[in-house]
Amino acid sequence: MNRNIVLILLVSICSFSCAKKVALTVKEPVEETSTEIVPVKEPAPKMTFEQRLLDLGKIKKGEQIPLSYTFKNTGDADLEIDLISVCDCTKVLERPYSAIKPGESGTIKAIFDSNQKDEGETIEIDIWLKNIDPVLDMPVLERVKYVFEFE
Repeated sequence: MNRNIVLILLVSICSFSCAKKVALTVKEPVEETSTEIVPVKEPAPKMTFEQRLLDLGKIKKGEQIPLSYTFKNTGDADLEIDLISVCDCTKVLERPYSAIKPGESGTIKAIFDSNQKDEGETIEIDIWLKNIDPVLDMPVLERVKYVFEFE
């Protein structure tokens, strides 16, 4: 009788084990999906300047020097200037207030008053666009400069 019980147990275990194997081999293979992130290129403006740095050379204290920065929108979206930030020694005289379409050009004109400075240096002009950088999720910042020395 013990032999019969042992035999029944072995057959049951084998059947259970074989059923599991069959069930596992019958399953459909799982397809692997790509987790690679593909960036979507959003239309964006691009300010391409004729000159980003103006070298004023040696000047006399008290001179007022005109500055002119011409640029072209080489991007694929309208470019809109929101704000131009300058130091106290610089005043923006003219800038585009309407959108600059791709392929179009614009000019930013300013004047530097050397009375406000005691020594030569490099001055930055920050140009904040209304356009949002899709990577940083912040307004686009462009920068131009001018440099001078006193005689």
